[in-house]
Amino acid sequence: MGRCKDLPDGTQRWVDDESSSRFERMTQMTTPTLQSDDVAPVSAEDAFIAVMGRDRLGHVRCVDKAESLGSWYGRREGSSSLGGYHTQVQELQQQVQDLREERSRDHQEIEDMHSQMSEMRALMQQMSS
Repeated sequence: MGRCKDLPDGTQRWVDDESSSRFERMTQMTTPTLQSDDVAPVSAEDAFIAVMGRDRLGHVRCVDKAESLGSWYGRREGSSSLGGYHTQVQELQQQVQDLREERSRDHQEIEDMHSQMSEMRALMQQMSS
């Protein structure tokens, strides 16, 4: 949001007037006033967006506009974030396939039990006759 400098006495001081001004605007937006009961205070997130702007796809908010997600956080070796998502999707698809196969086996086992019960019922009826 802004830049603060830690001072030797343990307090902080704004590095520039713009950071201080942004903080003050957000604080005013989120603090209820005693004079106006009609207006509800703005949420911290809404105040942040109003002062700092919305996120932009592929950029990191509150840093130099030239920074991108890759330059700020770095790239993983040999993969992009899309590659990571692709791997996760493949893993989830495999889990779904495994569950389907397990369900099919369970269904077959139940069908086998029904057949055995029918055979046993028929035998019991023959024995009781």
